[in-house]
Amino acid sequence: MQKAMSNRTDFTEDLAVRRLTIRRMTGRCSTGAERDGGVRYHAVDEETWRGWGKALCGAQPGPRGNGWSSTPGDEVTCPRCLKKLAV
Repeated sequence: MQKAMSNRTDFTEDLAVRRLTIRRMTGRCSTGAERDGGVRYHAVDEETWRGWGKALCGAQPGPRGNGWSSTPGDEVTCPRCLKKLAV
Protein backbone atom coordinates (compact mmCIF):
# COMPACT_ATOMS: atom_id res chain seq x y z
CA MET A 1 0.00 0.00 0.00
CA GLN A 2 1.47 3.34 -1.04
CA LYS A 3 1.36 6.21 1.43
CA ALA A 4 -0.20 9.42 0.15
CA MET A 5 1.84 12.61 0.33
CA SER A 6 -0.26 15.30 1.96
CA ASN A 7 0.04 18.21 4.36
CA ARG A 8 0.33 15.86 7.33
CA THR A 9 1.63 16.98 10.69
CA ASP A 10 3.01 13.63 11.85
CA PHE A 11 6.21 12.31 10.36
CA THR A 12 5.77 8.58 10.80
CA GLU A 13 5.85 7.89 7.06
CA ASP A 14 8.90 6.66 5.18
CA LEU A 15 11.55 9.41 4.95
CA ALA A 16 12.96 7.90 1.77
CA VAL A 17 10.06 9.31 -0.29
CA ARG A 18 10.03 12.75 1.34
CA ARG A 19 11.78 15.81 -0.01
CA LEU A 20 13.22 17.82 2.85
CA THR A 21 14.64 21.31 3.01
CA ILE A 22 16.81 22.90 5.70
CA ARG A 23 15.24 25.96 7.35
CA ARG A 24 15.33 27.93 10.58
CA MET A 25 12.53 29.75 12.35
CA THR A 26 12.64 33.47 11.73
CA GLY A 27 11.19 34.54 15.08
CA ARG A 28 8.37 36.83 16.09
CA CYS A 29 7.48 39.93 14.16
CA SER A 30 4.96 41.91 16.20
CA THR A 31 6.33 45.39 15.46
CA GLY A 32 8.28 44.65 12.31
CA ALA A 33 11.56 45.37 14.12
CA GLU A 34 11.70 42.22 16.24
CA ARG A 35 13.55 39.64 14.16
CA ASP A 36 14.92 37.24 16.78
CA GLY A 37 15.37 34.25 14.50
CA GLY A 38 16.45 30.86 15.70
CA VAL A 39 19.93 29.44 15.30
CA ARG A 40 18.95 25.78 14.86
CA TYR A 41 18.42 24.54 11.35
CA HIS A 42 15.64 21.98 11.04
CA ALA A 43 14.67 19.42 8.41
CA VAL A 44 11.28 20.56 7.08
CA ASP A 45 9.12 18.97 4.41
CA GLU A 46 9.70 20.84 1.16
CA GLU A 47 5.96 21.00 0.43
CA THR A 48 4.85 22.37 3.81
CA TRP A 49 7.56 24.79 4.97
CA ARG A 50 5.79 27.75 3.33
CA GLY A 51 2.59 26.73 5.07
CA TRP A 52 4.33 26.76 8.45
CA GLY A 53 4.51 22.98 8.57
CA LYS A 54 6.28 21.03 11.28
CA ALA A 55 9.91 20.01 11.20
CA LEU A 56 10.89 16.37 11.66
CA CYS A 57 11.46 17.04 15.34
CA GLY A 58 7.98 18.52 15.76
CA ALA A 59 9.09 22.17 15.97
CA GLN A 60 6.68 24.57 14.32
CA PRO A 61 6.52 28.37 14.13
CA GLY A 62 4.13 29.77 16.70
CA PRO A 63 1.09 32.01 16.16
CA ARG A 64 3.18 35.15 16.77
CA GLY A 65 6.04 33.87 14.66
CA ASN A 66 7.06 34.81 11.18
CA GLY A 67 7.35 31.27 9.80
CA TRP A 68 10.36 29.49 8.36
CA SER A 69 13.26 31.33 6.75
CA SER A 70 13.07 31.74 3.00
CA THR A 71 16.79 31.05 2.64
CA PRO A 72 17.74 27.39 3.11
CA GLY A 73 20.57 26.42 5.44
CA ASP A 74 23.65 24.37 4.63
CA GLU A 75 23.17 21.59 7.19
CA VAL A 76 20.70 20.42 9.83
CA THR A 77 21.84 21.40 13.34
CA CYS A 78 18.77 20.41 15.35
CA PRO A 79 19.71 17.31 17.40
CA ARG A 80 16.17 15.90 17.30
CA CYS A 81 15.89 16.29 13.51
CA LEU A 82 19.32 14.67 13.08
CA LYS A 83 18.20 11.74 15.21
CA LYS A 84 15.11 11.23 13.03
CA LEU A 85 17.18 11.45 9.85
CA ALA A 86 19.56 8.79 11.14
CA VAL A 87 16.77 6.19 11.41
